[in-house]
Amino acid sequence: MIIPKLKNSLSPGNEQINRWSLTSRNLKGSFNFAAAAHPAIDEMIKAILDVHSDIDFIAAVCALDRVPIYGSYYILLYHLPEQWIARWSYINTPLIHHLRISSSSLVARIKNKNNLYYKLEICSYESTTNKIFL
Repeated sequence: MIIPKLKNSLSPGNEQINRWSLTSRNLKGSFNFAAAAHPAIDEMIKAILDVHSDIDFIAAVCALDRVPIYGSYYILLYHLPEQWIARWSYINTPLIHHLRISSSSLVARIKNKNNLYYKLEICSYESTTNKIFL
């Protein structure tokens, strides 16, 4: 068992072939560490690459997110939602935090009255929202 961090772009696509597809299972140097090899995964990757609307894209990515979890190809780990840091009282945290996403995240740009910000929606059991100002 290994504990890798699976980082994705803001819009998952071709890199999923190298991580989950049947062809990358025995390919030396691929990121298919779990040796995932299921035709349903290949079909879902194909669906991600063939969609033409945002709604279909989100549905395809969320569907692909479920299969590796339920097939036990990867196991979600629990981490606290914040970092605990010991510091002096005169040192503050930054007002703007960096955008953090997991392998199952989608980001949609939403316009506010004064600023643009990102709404981060996790494709899992819970949904959280983080505002990142540009």
